[in-house]
Amino acid sequence: MSAFMMVDNIPVPIEGEENILAVIRKAGIQLPTFCYYSELSVYGACRMCMVEVEGTDRLVTSCN
Repeated sequence: MSAFMMVDNIPVPIEGEENILAVIRKAGIQLPTFCYYSELSVYGACRMCMVEVEGTDRLVTSCN
């Protein structure tokens, strides 16, 4: 049984993606980012790619 994440009610299998942003994009959703570039180290300061963690009151950056 593989792990998966629900993205906008779409079950997306997690297969070695390095961050939530990669899983979101795998689901075919274009989430805007400003500072994220896959070939550089992740900084996460712009806060443009914030996502809600369902079932909590937390927001996290999807890039890191």
